[in-house]
Amino acid sequence: MSLEAVCGKNPINHVGKLYNILGTELSREIINRGQGDIVEAHVKLSSQIGRPLIDPWVNSIELIPANNVNFESFKNIAEEVSNERLSKEIFIELRKRLIAGEVQVL
Repeated sequence: MSLEAVCGKNPINHVGKLYNILGTELSREIINRGQGDIVEAHVKLSSQIGRPLIDPWVNSIELIPANNVNFESFKNIAEEVSNERLSKEIFIELRKRLIAGEVQVL
């Protein structure tokens, strides 16, 4: 789900659009790496004027585990995925995929 309005925003350089797409991709990757231990992952990224794109003002990840799963067994997965995906290279690659029409914009 996105709180961003669809019309009038260029997804190539609009921080909200980029964070929305990246948040969705982060959630999917966290769930995939959780190998069934993570039922849901909710990522919230928020920017602040003057802050670098790779350093969101808010980077909040909420995880919902499967039944009888110890949180300690998978909490590092979310941190690892977040650290890997919040890089300049990932944003450049994301913009290229947007230009090529490989990513659906909400």
